[in-house]
Amino acid sequence: MNAVSEVANNGVQPLKQFISDRINDWIEFNPKRNTMLRLAELSRVGYSTIRRHVYGEGESNLQTFLQLAQVVLNPEETRKALTLYFPEVKLGEFRFIPPKFKDPIRSKEALLIIAHSCPDNGIELEELERIVGTRNTPIIHTLLEEELLKLQDGRVKLAADYYFSPDSQRIVRWIRYVAELFDHLNADKAGQFSTFRIEGLNGEGIEEVSKILIEAEKSIQFIINEKKYRGDISMATVLLSTLFPKK
Repeated sequence: MNAVSEVANNGVQPLKQFISDRINDWIEFNPKRNTMLRLAELSRVGYSTIRRHVYGEGESNLQTFLQLAQVVLNPEETRKALTLYFPEVKLGEFRFIPPKFKDPIRSKEALLIIAHSCPDNGIELEELERIVGTRNTPIIHTLLEEELLKLQDGRVKLAADYYFSPDSQRIVRWIRYVAELFDHLNADKAGQFSTFRIEGLNGEGIEEVSKILIEAEKSIQFIINEKKYRGDISMATVLLSTLFPKK
């Protein structure tokens, strides 16, 4: 099933070929058990996308890569691949927690707590309790006990840059929390943005839209990693698209 490996002029294997080789290695390790269908189920990546990647034809964004990596790569291989293929990602204190780990964002209150802990300098514990309400203090302590947050000099901070193994079900649920917390009173101000489009497209149109979304994700990640843009105002961005196949 393996395609012939390619190496770019700089000696680095193209991302699509790297993913293809790693998936094929995973399948060949146990062909009866490790199938494309099983990989789709474990990674939460669509079967058709898996199939394209197997034959070296798939384009992968950061989200898809991480979902596949949690199955076909170990943590150290994931770290090296991220450094090589997604240099815009600032790994920092990187921890790769497997999918079986309990979802860190189990409510909109947990999302709000994590959001206010995102700035580099974190937030005073008392101020955080004032914002989310003392009734939600147990959620803060749970996130601290699970080492997703840390308490340092009286300030609550994120314990790691990446502390979850993302899948589409989790992310869609988190998006719902973001929507519930959307600031409608300031919807016309910078930092507040919402749009909705739905239309019939052909394969080429879908591919073009997908490219735009991938580039948008990379651009946002670049801004997030630039020190000159870092501050104390937490901002959530959401990129979501889906197809409605005729079943």
